[in-house]
Amino acid sequence: MVGRRKSFVLLACALPLGAALALGREDTVRSGRSGDPFALSEGSPGAREAREGDPESKGTEPRRSAPRADSLGANGPASESDLPVTESGLVALASSDAEAWKRAAALRELARLPDESAARADALAAVGRSDPSAEVREAAAVALGELAAVSPGEVASRVAHLAAASLVHESDDLVRAELVAAIQDTRDGAVVDELIARLADPAPGVRDAAAEALGRVAWTARERARAALARRLAGERDETVRSGIAAAIAAIDRES
Repeated sequence: MVGRRKSFVLLACALPLGAALALGREDTVRSGRSGDPFALSEGSPGAREAREGDPESKGTEPRRSAPRADSLGANGPASESDLPVTESGLVALASSDAEAWKRAAALRELARLPDESAARADALAAVGRSDPSAEVREAAAVALGELAAVSPGEVASRVAHLAAASLVHESDDLVRAELVAAIQDTRDGAVVDELIARLADPAPGVRDAAAEALGRVAWTARERARAALARRLAGERDETVRSGIAAAIAAIDRES
């Protein structure tokens, strides 16, 4: 996945939390809500970078909340020593801080902590379900995907269930796409059912992400996934999504 926000996430992974927060604020102030010139094609893995209101794009604009000047203090963002370094402290920051960019940064840091656990996935999903900021909910979904990627087995399975459950209530197209991308364990039939349902999502980026996930579905669900993909291909009008569905079907056929 490429795009401006992914580049920031990768760079932030190499920085201490204090520096990552400062970078997040700088990016926020520089780009604002409508000044980001970077937009990816609809249905691409980086669909969350597409802009809302653009008649040439069916995606939505990245959300960025500019920090209040009075919250930053005379010396700018808090230093690393002022920020929590424990899992409980980061959860508290992600759940209650007044600044959306700080809550999002805390979620990214949570995903990078060692000793991954299902309980951490629960905490990330809880913030993702309740935060009023789409940017923060998106950060929670990305963090869930990163957690699942480094923790196959119990944690990845828990992430899949949490992401599938969150999809039902999420109204933001870009957050839904990231929730689908976070599903990397497809051994449970209910999770596969939700992915199949997302093939009919109104957002092309979500449909594309669902097709990609179904292309690497667990072997026990391959026949059902292939049939659902073939049905969707027959009626899909978005060319990018059609290409994604065809690639997913080919991937299933290679593994069968």
